[in-house]
Amino acid sequence: MGADATPATGSLREYVLDRCMVEELRQTMPALENPLAILRDKHTKQPEFERALSDTGFMLGIRLAQELPLVVKRIETPLETTEVRTVDGSRVLLVAVLRSGYGLCTGIQRAIPDARIGLIDIKRKELADGTVIPELHYNGLENVNPDDFDLVVFPDPMLATGGSGEMAGNELEKMSFARYKFKFMSAIAAPEGVVKLSEAYPHMGIITAALDERLDENSYIRPGLGDCGDRANEGFQPDYPNYFNKVYVKYATNDQNQVRFKKTVPMPDDVEIPAIYRRTA
Repeated sequence: MGADATPATGSLREYVLDRCMVEELRQTMPALENPLAILRDKHTKQPEFERALSDTGFMLGIRLAQELPLVVKRIETPLETTEVRTVDGSRVLLVAVLRSGYGLCTGIQRAIPDARIGLIDIKRKELADGTVIPELHYNGLENVNPDDFDLVVFPDPMLATGGSGEMAGNELEKMSFARYKFKFMSAIAAPEGVVKLSEAYPHMGIITAALDERLDENSYIRPGLGDCGDRANEGFQPDYPNYFNKVYVKYATNDQNQVRFKKTVPMPDDVEIPAIYRRTA
């Protein structure tokens, strides 16, 4: 989709919905309108914002589950033995683009509990001429085996310029992940970012809760929801990976020992971190 393919009439948003592999989920899932409204409202406090981000991720996870296999198992009800079906997400890797991507991932994980989370930290960097580019700060996926996964999902609350999503995909391709396994999910997206990501990965499906109207001159999504990372984390920016005592690992799980990004002080050196969070090399 080169420059000569841009629409002559109508909005870029309409063009993207018509021509790109993007699905605006709120069109078929009206329940998304509630958490989206909370996320957009500038008066929303941090706890409510974080909850709405997780709820949005949960509904994205419900949509993702439609593409996953079901497994049958036998359980005991209070009255008898019966067969039930559950969604098998054991071969799904959720690549959390820090900071705010983690909150969306844990929401998806509520719908697909056995999906695993990997961490990558990409920040926006503004150059002297005003150009905004992505910059890789941390890749916590060094020990991940690509053969363990059939689907790699990049959940990022905001698909703005598409630079972070493209960089995350490039990093995984360097690690021998096949691009046909990639899928991108977001809470909101700008048409410009959808176009860029579609050009970089033509066969990657993009699912967003809402497709907004445009990027402004500062590369912010309009109408958007502001800086999602700041609003979800109250402006706190840990130093990855030192923040996790240099032992935070490839997977986070949804058990009681899950490390939280919400801590406002570094972990003491004498804290024993569960084995599931440790690097294997």
